[in-house]
Amino acid sequence: MDLRNLGIVVLGLGLPAVAGWLTSTGVGNRVMSYVDMVPGMSTNVGKAVSAVALTAGVSYLAASWGVISATEALTANMIALGLVTVGVLQTMSLPVGGNFVSALPSAGGLAGLGSSYGYIGNYNEGVGADMLPQPTPGQVFGVKANVF
Repeated sequence: MDLRNLGIVVLGLGLPAVAGWLTSTGVGNRVMSYVDMVPGMSTNVGKAVSAVALTAGVSYLAASWGVISATEALTANMIALGLVTVGVLQTMSLPVGGNFVSALPSAGGLAGLGSSYGYIGNYNEGVGADMLPQPTPGQVFGVKANVF
C-alpha cells in the first residue's frame, strides 16, 4: 500500500472542504464579499469557479512549500475538480442521467462547499453526541454508500 498516494487522494477529497473553510474565515469572508460583487459569482456556477480557484491555490501552496510535488498537486486538484463538477451538476435539472449524478459524491451543496461523509450523529445535540449503533437515514449525509 502506497500511503503517500493514498494521502494525495485524501487531500483531493478534502480540498473542497478546505475551500469552504477558507471562505468562512474572517479574511475569507471579506474577500468573498468582494468576489460576490462580480456578476454571476453568487450563483452555483460562480461558487464552483471560486471553489476551483481556491482548491488550486491550496494545492499550489502545498507544492510551493515542498510538501507535495507539482504532479501530486495536480492529481489532488483533479479529484477536487471532479467533486466540484458533480456538485454543480447536482444543482441542475439534467434531462438525462440525473439519478446517476445525484448518487455520486460531491462537494456538498456548494453553499459552504464543504461536505460530511457518512454517519456523523445528531446535529441537534452537537456533532457526534447521539451516536447510535445503527444510523437512521436522517443521520446519514454525503455519500450514500458505506465505502469501508
